[in-house]
Amino acid sequence: MTKYLLFLIIAATLTAQSQNPDDYFNPFRAETWVFGISGSLSFDNFHTSYNRDEYPQLKINSTDFTINTRNGRMVSKYIAVGVDFQWDINNSTTSPDGSEEILEVKEVETLGFIGVWGRYYVPLKKEDFAVFAEVSIGYSSYSDEQRVSDGLFTSNNITDADGLGYNAGLGLSLFVTKHIAFELTGRFEAGELTGTTKTLENSQELINDFKINKQRINLLLGIQIYL
Repeated sequence: MTKYLLFLIIAATLTAQSQNPDDYFNPFRAETWVFGISGSLSFDNFHTSYNRDEYPQLKINSTDFTINTRNGRMVSKYIAVGVDFQWDINNSTTSPDGSEEILEVKEVETLGFIGVWGRYYVPLKKEDFAVFAEVSIGYSSYSDEQRVSDGLFTSNNITDADGLGYNAGLGLSLFVTKHIAFELTGRFEAGELTGTTKTLENSQELINDFKINKQRINLLLGIQIYL
């Protein structure tokens, strides 16, 4: 009898040691921490033509970079809440195309957002995949710096605005392990921001009120970690 009992104890110990802790981990359970980073990058090159003598052809080069992080905790099964932070920078340069004329327009446009975030998951295929819907609301900022120069004349325009912003998105998570998922998110971003525009021209300064209704759709690719 003692031999059989000793055999059962040894067998149970070996079985417990052979179990992978990940077999018991569920990324969608309450109290799981969620950390993620995503973004997008685009390069544009335009050649425009106008029916006019002054600068009939222009070329425009621009780069747009977006970085986003959404971090939080599962407060109940399939529901996560936390913080959403996003930063977007667009740089563009406009100059004559095929002309010796001197004209250059440089512009740097920046959009920022930070706010509370919530997401609801719908697992698919034994939780290897999941679709989700998410929303966030918080503080949004906008700035734009534009410099126009033709060799003799230079004008600088500086715009700053802020206000309430919100985002709504749908996405897909592909779990490569129970702790790591690749994500693709389509987001609708909106907000009504107010501020001022400052124009510096020939040592003169002109300030006007500014208002922007921000609306755009952004596609983000990233990775999310569950602990």
